[in-house]
Amino acid sequence: MATQPEDRTDAFAKMPGSFRERYSVLRSIGRGGMGEVFLAEDQLLRRQVVLKRLAPFLFGRSGADQAALRQQLLTEAKRSSAIRSPYIVQIYDVCSSEDDLVLVLEYVNGGNLRDLVSRPMTVPRFLPSAIEMAEAIRAAHAASILHCDIKPENILRDEAGTIKVADFGLARAAIKDCADAATVSLPDAASSLCGTPGYMAPEVLEGNSPTEQSDIFSLGIVYYEMLSGRNPVKGKGLTQTIDQTLHGPIPPIADVNSGASPALQHVLNKMLARDPEERYATVRDLLIDLRGLERSGDHHGSHQFSQTALPAKHLALGGAIFFGLAILTVAILAAALWPIWNAQQKKPAAQSEPAPPPTPQLLAVIPFKVTGGGDQLSAFAEGLRNTVTSSLARASAREPLEILAAS
Repeated sequence: MATQPEDRTDAFAKMPGSFRERYSVLRSIGRGGMGEVFLAEDQLLRRQVVLKRLAPFLFGRSGADQAALRQQLLTEAKRSSAIRSPYIVQIYDVCSSEDDLVLVLEYVNGGNLRDLVSRPMTVPRFLPSAIEMAEAIRAAHAASILHCDIKPENILRDEAGTIKVADFGLARAAIKDCADAATVSLPDAASSLCGTPGYMAPEVLEGNSPTEQSDIFSLGIVYYEMLSGRNPVKGKGLTQTIDQTLHGPIPPIADVNSGASPALQHVLNKMLARDPEERYATVRDLLIDLRGLERSGDHHGSHQFSQTALPAKHLALGGAIFFGLAILTVAILAAALWPIWNAQQKKPAAQSEPAPPPTPQLLAVIPFKVTGGGDQLSAFAEGLRNTVTSSLARASAREPLEILAAS
């Protein structure tokens, strides 16, 4: 066991003797805006754990501030423990004394994602981790909890490479405004905001309450960073970072990762849209597209995106396209089947010899051309073409009609 360093000999001196007998502190492993984190040994269960307590430099605050900070740490524990997911760091216990409140957390010994985003990941390596991150956030949202501080430092990996999302210190109940946050990652002048600059959604920077779409934006920044090795909105300082988040262009991911496909670009575009209404409605919709990319194997755009994930502002136009194409399809099908029906009507009633089988009619549904709709409507049109082709193929089982692939 490591020798105890002098700087933490009395770190837990005020905790009950039963606590100090059970947990043997090994070393300090970090300090944040409201907490200090230690690696410790659970003597009873013989496993390593993380102890998170209020940082010593905060102990000099007023009694009211101290109470608020203790409550925030306790709220983090309650919200984390309410989430059922193998991709969330577990809360084992909460211990307290008159002055101290300590969370006992699962120890994840593989480091955080910051260690891995210094250079671009390949798409096959990226997708499994991206899906696990999305699963963690989906589980949090299912429990009506917003993370509000998604960034590489809060995404851990165990020795097997499994993702573990940590630090719900800024987490908010989905129905509440984050303006009551006691601790944030911005200076005091912006203390009404939740999150870390460079990962915060534009609407949060503008002072609006965070939503599920805000977490999706932050996760999109992390995805981009994993694929490119750099944060697409990070500037030289706070002002430049905020301006880039609100107004700056985000370069196409293929410019920095040659393995990224148009389909993957589509996913990032939806996650990083500045208008929250243009992002995925839920993380579940995001997962549909991520798993589709993973199943496609080649990651080069063969996946058809879930139609339920289309932005609301495009649904009316998509509906108009659908009905127009439906009418066109009926007309084509009627034209193809008319010669067959007409020949049967003219067939003599007394004819005794069987008529030769009619020559199959050939029909192909060519790709639809979408003007001014971008990748999103193009994906919708392609999915619609596949649907129409499948429906005609089923009809051809009963009629002399052969459906050809567009190619």
